[in-house]
Amino acid sequence: MRILGVFIIFAAIAMAITLGGDPLSLVDIPSMVLVIGITVGAVMVRHGFAGFQQLADIEADGEVAYTFSNAALLAGLLGSLFAIIFLLSSYDPRTIGPSMAISLLSTTYGIVLFLLSFVLCPNLKISSGSAVLLLTTVMLSAVNYAVGLSWAVTTP
Repeated sequence: MRILGVFIIFAAIAMAITLGGDPLSLVDIPSMVLVIGITVGAVMVRHGFAGFQQLADIEADGEVAYTFSNAALLAGLLGSLFAIIFLLSSYDPRTIGPSMAISLLSTTYGIVLFLLSFVLCPNLKISSGSAVLLLTTVMLSAVNYAVGLSWAVTTP
């Protein structure tokens, strides 16, 4: 049953991606490097190399998965902040779209990693802090989008 659920999640994501447009528009190497690098680094700092073995163990207590999921969200948030800084420091309207895309992609990568850890680690308990972090990340992306649109309209 568990494998079927994971398959349904991935199938829904894949269908949304393919029906929504060009799947390659969802690939940004710097955003991936940032989010995955920070997430992997956080697990290594907090739990060492043994943390990855515990992450793969379904029966683990969930502490490593908690670190993984929160680090993924924080990395996505950090990527969004970087992109907003790049967006606001540019006076060229042609760079608004790419900066917004990077911001939204880094947030998306963080949320997808969070979802994976939540689904694949049954012992992971979502704390109120994680929920607030997730909501903050999504809201920051929405604000970034609004700022980018207003910047594009008001920039001569």
